Amino acid sequence: MAARRASSLEHEGITALALDGSPVPINALSELYILQETAGRWAFNKESDLRGEEVRPVDMFDIIGGSGIGGFYAVLFASLRMTIGQAIQSHGILERQLFSSES
Repeated sequence: MAARRASSLEHEGITALALDGSPVPINALSELYILQETAGRWAFNKESDLRGEEVRPVDMFDIIGGSGIGGFYAVLFASLRMTIGQAIQSHGILERQLFSSES
């Protein structure tokens, strides 16, 4: 078994983040804001150097997955190691490109 990350939650077992593939863009975006609030509280309660920094979901969870737009977020977090704020910005860019009247 691989060694656990130092910033990982301190308990036994695996932590997982499952992201929904909502067909409504605002619902998908609200999922990111809820995750951002949760991550902020987690970092504040953590006895580490993470206080005051935006936590990356890849540092909080062992497994990250999703369907639809949630799968897109999972790639942003797990593969590209983005922060939640960066994912919110990426969501805005994607939404403008997909739903612009010029398309």
